[in-house]
Amino acid sequence: MTLPNFLIIGAAKAGTTAIAEYLKQHPQIYMSSVKEPFFFSFEGQKLDFRGPGDSEAFHLAITDLADYRQLFQGVENEVAIGEASTTYLYTPNAAERIHHYIPNVKLIAILRNPVERAYASYLHLIRDGNETIMDFSEALDREQQRINDNWMLLWHYQQVGFYYSQLNHYYNQFDPQQIKVYLYDDFKADALGLIKDILSFLNVDDTYTPDLSIRYNVSGIPKNRFLHNLISGNNVLKKIAKPLFPRSLKQLIRTKNLEKPEMSKEVRERLVNLYREDIVKLQDLINRDLSQWLKV
Repeated sequence: MTLPNFLIIGAAKAGTTAIAEYLKQHPQIYMSSVKEPFFFSFEGQKLDFRGPGDSEAFHLAITDLADYRQLFQGVENEVAIGEASTTYLYTPNAAERIHHYIPNVKLIAILRNPVERAYASYLHLIRDGNETIMDFSEALDREQQRINDNWMLLWHYQQVGFYYSQLNHYYNQFDPQQIKVYLYDDFKADALGLIKDILSFLNVDDTYTPDLSIRYNVSGIPKNRFLHNLISGNNVLKKIAKPLFPRSLKQLIRTKNLEKPEMSKEVRERLVNLYREDIVKLQDLINRDLSQWLKV
């Protein structure tokens, strides 16, 4: 049975949901029915993440190979077959598992300024009602304890952002020609250009233009929690409202209802200093100027 021939491996909160949705529109691309099956991160494991909302976040996770193959049983004549699990970049052993099962796979990574990525992850968990610490600095201080208590990867605000060692591990496992690294800054500046470059990388028709009008999985603090829960919450209100709101309208309302407070200069400086060495090594690895990421 079919396995994917391309993977979006991360990073979390770097536009991967939107990119996967845009690629899904292409007639020559098949994306798995579960957006993030997490198979190569957790094959054979019994998942027991213990943070607030963690069980819900991973309720569709697939850890059995036969079940994973079932995700692609609908493949017909598509050229590119893929899935997008943002844990793959960060999770130890994912690269080895991927290489074992699909050694010729094409790998796509989208990297976001790790300072901004950490904050976006924090706001994401506030948005979903799981993060209760309203001071970002305090939440950062609690990170290691949460990791020790086996909270899921989205709570690893700082640790997920050390891209150099994570990505270097993939370069050691795969031919560099199999790996495409983009920046979230590229996506914001020219989403269509980035998508078309990915289409070319996947050897599908790159003249195809997907609908990029919908924003997906935006982080922020809800201005109106009732409205947010009506559209997004895992509750009876959402079930009642579901037939009343087309998906595009729900995405628009959800986005408009979110606000993003400024990160304090003190916390930004703290994180820039934390990542400085990793960023310098990363820019040499991927041959990109990342000096903007070092500004406070």
